[in-house]
Amino acid sequence: LVLAEDTAAVRRQLEILLSGDFEVVGVAEDGVVLLELARALSPDALVVDIAMPRLNGLEAVGQLRASGDNTPVVFVSVHTEPTLIAQATGLGRCGYVVKERAAEELGDAIRALTPPLRT
Repeated sequence: LVLAEDTAAVRRQLEILLSGDFEVVGVAEDGVVLLELARALSPDALVVDIAMPRLNGLEAVGQLRASGDNTPVVFVSVHTEPTLIAQATGLGRCGYVVKERAAEELGDAIRALTPPLRT
């Protein structure tokens, strides 16, 4: 997995949470770094925050999709607006987990979008 989250403390918490079941091969603090890592590492899945500097998660995933990259994505965000969730999941092969539910739902959301992952 590649994890993209701009807040260092949250990024670390998500990395710890994910490392129990998944191999985190890259960590990005913004959408530009996410694009670089996704293209260089070809991960099995991406876990992406929406609100990030330089390039937000929706824009970054949109650019990946435009280039033909169909890597599964689980967006993790504090935002609960239905239109934003629809925009995120409308990018194809995307799930959405609200951050406050990440500990309970993130692993299942990743598994639902991907074939069995290397752990």
